[in-house]
Amino acid sequence: MEKYRTKSFNLILYDEDETHKKALEIIKKSYDYALILHDKDFNEETGELKKPHYHVTLRFQNAKWNTALASDLGIAVNYLEESRSMKRSLLYLIHHYDEDKYQYSTDEVVGPLKKKLIEYLNNDDKSENEKV
Repeated sequence: MEKYRTKSFNLILYDEDETHKKALEIIKKSYDYALILHDKDFNEETGELKKPHYHVTLRFQNAKWNTALASDLGIAVNYLEESRSMKRSLLYLIHHYDEDKYQYSTDEVVGPLKKKLIEYLNNDDKSENEKV
């Protein structure tokens, strides 16, 4: 397990896991986040519906250790990964760049970072001059 510091994380959490339910409650009360329940994803190899899971993107003002965040949330560190791009992380919540996967609606996303997701979507097809 690699220890690292970053300002943004992606998490995957399962509703059936009590520690994950508690982590979601903590996230909703304490963090800058966007999350969505993925309950319409299929396993590409078997064609079976995957078990429902939450994708969560977290953003911090200052870099945070992955191990400290896992400890704060009471979950194993392997449910966290560094977000290298806030834009890509947020757009992944709805599978924006992956037409082969179920396309979730922004209506299904909750949290303060949802505004940032919508901003990215609104600017995605604009040129640099239009964005300015």
